[in-house]
Amino acid sequence: MRLDDADWDDIEAVLTGAGETLAIVAPNFEERSLYFAERLLALHLRLRTQGTPVKKLNWLVLTFQGVPEGSLLDGVKGTHANRGWTAAASEATGEVIHRLVPYPVEAERMRGLLRTSLRLFPTPDDVIIDFTSVPRPILTSLMEGLASGTLLSRNVSPYLAYSWARSYPEAAAFEDYGRPKGSFSDSTVEELLEGIQHLELVVTTGTSIHEAHSVLGELEQRRGTFTSNVRVVNFINRANLAESWRQLTNHQSLLTDATNQGWRVEYAFTVRHVLDHVNRAWVSATDVSKDGRGPVGLLVAPFGPKPISVGVQLMMADLRQVDPAARMDVLRTSESQYLSVYSLGASDCSLFRCQDIIPRAES
Repeated sequence: MRLDDADWDDIEAVLTGAGETLAIVAPNFEERSLYFAERLLALHLRLRTQGTPVKKLNWLVLTFQGVPEGSLLDGVKGTHANRGWTAAASEATGEVIHRLVPYPVEAERMRGLLRTSLRLFPTPDDVIIDFTSVPRPILTSLMEGLASGTLLSRNVSPYLAYSWARSYPEAAAFEDYGRPKGSFSDSTVEELLEGIQHLELVVTTGTSIHEAHSVLGELEQRRGTFTSNVRVVNFINRANLAESWRQLTNHQSLLTDATNQGWRVEYAFTVRHVLDHVNRAWVSATDVSKDGRGPVGLLVAPFGPKPISVGVQLMMADLRQVDPAARMDVLRTSESQYLSVYSLGASDCSLFRCQDIIPRAES
C-alpha cells in the first residue's frame, strides 16, 4: 500500500451520494484528538443543510484505557471520548459504537477487536481513520492489518486523517523509552544487525531527542563490523515552521555528530518526500546485494510525526512482499506514558489515502 495525499474535497466526495461511510476515531486527553471528528461532522451537516444527498456516516469511537485507571488524564480522556460519541450520536448521521480498549494490548488481540467491531456495521463503501491519538504500537498493528487486507476488503482504499498540534509544552514528563525493536520481527537492533555486511539506515527525527540517539548509538557501538549508509532526515512542517525550528534546534548536537560521522543529513517537507528517501535507501540496498556484498539490512526508524510512521509502515510491508527474504524492518521504541498533556491545541488536519500499489525500484 502507498500513502497518497488527499484533501477535504475528497472527503466531501466520500460523503456525497448513497451508501455507507465509516469513521474510526480515538479521542484521548489531547485537544487535537477531537479536531477531525468535529470538522467531519460540520461538513456532513453543511451538505445536508444544502440539500445534498449524503451517505450514512457511521462511527467507531475507541478509547484506549491505561491500567491502573483513575488519573487526571483518564478523566480528561473520558470527557473527550464522551464529547466525541455524544456529538456523533446527536447529529444522527448513522450508527455510533463506543469501544473501551484496555491498554497496552497485544497486537493480535487488537486486530481481533477491530475485526469484531467492524462486523457490527453495514459493509462500508469508504472508511476514514483518524489516527491522531492512536498509540504507536496500536497504529503499527492497524497498518499491518490494512496492508495485509485482514481488516478491510482490498476493494476499500481507506482515507487517513492526522491533526497537527499547535504547539508542545517545553517539558513533558514521561517514563524512559525501552530499547528500539523491529515492528515486524520484534527483534532488537543488535539482533537485526547480527551477521550483516552492509546496512542502509534511515532515521527521521521527532519531538523527542532520545529515540534517534538510541538507534544511532546502537550503530556507533558496532562501528567497523560492517559498512553502512545512514540518512538522518529532518521533517519540516510547512504549516508550523516555528515548531519545526524548535525541534530542529533540539537535535542540533545529533546533526553535528551525524555530519562528523559522515552520515547524510537530509530534509523533507512532505510524507511523500520522506518515503522517497526510504525508496532510495531500498534501491541502494538492492544494488549492494546484487554486487554480492550481502547479507544487507535495511532499517527505517520513523521517529518523526505519525504520518511518517504510517507511510513507512505501509511501504515497508509492501517491500517485504517484493523480497520476503530481505532483512528489513521498521524500528520502534517501547511506548512511553506521558504524564502531562503531550500537545497543545490543533493547527491543521492532513488527509491521506491508502492506495494498493507496491513501490518499484528506480531504474
